[in-house]
Amino acid sequence: MAKEVQSRRSGELKKTAEDLDDFLGKVRTGGIVANDEILGFAKLFNDELTLDNISRPRLVNMCKYMGIQPYGTDTYLRYMLRKRLQWIKNDDKMIQSEGGVDALSEDELREDCRERGMLGLRSVEEMRQQLRDWLDLSLNHSVPSSLLILSRAFTVSGKLKPEEVVRATLSSLPDEVVDTVGVTSLPSEDSVSERQRKLEFLEMQEELIKEEEEKEDEEQAKKKQSAESNKDVALEEMIHATAADAQQQARAIALDKQEQLCKVSEALAVLASASEARQQGDKFVP
Repeated sequence: MAKEVQSRRSGELKKTAEDLDDFLGKVRTGGIVANDEILGFAKLFNDELTLDNISRPRLVNMCKYMGIQPYGTDTYLRYMLRKRLQWIKNDDKMIQSEGGVDALSEDELREDCRERGMLGLRSVEEMRQQLRDWLDLSLNHSVPSSLLILSRAFTVSGKLKPEEVVRATLSSLPDEVVDTVGVTSLPSEDSVSERQRKLEFLEMQEELIKEEEEKEDEEQAKKKQSAESNKDVALEEMIHATAADAQQQARAIALDKQEQLCKVSEALAVLASASEARQQGDKFVP
């Protein structure tokens, strides 16, 4: 059981950042954890924190699960995912308010399953149960939709229970996401530990920012190089085209001059012939 500390203001029992570390240590090593613990910690990983700290391959996979074209920058993919996740959350509430899963037609059921990254190829009853589990975790236990989408990788076989799927998803999350939740959402047991965590978190964020800047610089350099290369190619093509036009024009001028010379030669020949005929005619005139 995770350690808990007493909240001074409200008297409620609240988990600490150290509790989260202990919990994930158990989850990642196959330890026994209660379903209440799984669902309790899962709700801390809200969509904003998760999307902001997962890698591009995971963003791309989420987009594929949800039918979003996985093209563009990481920022663009996060924006598209946030919009879709918010829409799904609203749709969850609408389904529940309009009679629940049983009120959906088969076509509506398949469409709703596909929009949530589930296979819409199972039997109707299997899909209804999938969607019931989703709504239960999303609305009754406040499990973020981003975690539920990431959990699709563990539900292909359909053999895991919903809580086990969430557990597998939490255990697969990168340390960047876990550290962010530990610093921003949970207190530490003492002020020294909390300051140390925040310092480590800031250092990690600084490294991530540097990596992002380096990636952006590399992309800008590639774009610039590509633009210059395209510019050089276009310039060469223009030069070649200009040279070819000049050669063609010179050839046309030469042909025109040659044609004019031929015409002049023909005219001179005609004149010479006429002059010779006149001279011969003059000889026969008395």
